[in-house]
Amino acid sequence: MAAMVEASRDFSGAEVEEAIISALYEAFYGREELQTAHVLSVLAETVPLARTMDEQIGQLRSWADGRARNASVPRGARSSES
Repeated sequence: MAAMVEASRDFSGAEVEEAIISALYEAFYGREELQTAHVLSVLAETVPLARTMDEQIGQLRSWADGRARNASVPRGARSSES
């Protein structure tokens, strides 16, 4: 499990889902049960949007700063509400 977490670090949930679907196809065509190795192989062959669109995402974040409300708490920030 730790290997899959590390291999999918910059991936969105949808990208991880698609990697698993692709791994299922690879296992099926190889007449094998799905293994972690299938998923790791697909993840290694895939570049997540967070990397390919890094500059555009940064520009969008800069634009949104002060103009839009955060959908989630920023990393490292803790809520003071209990």
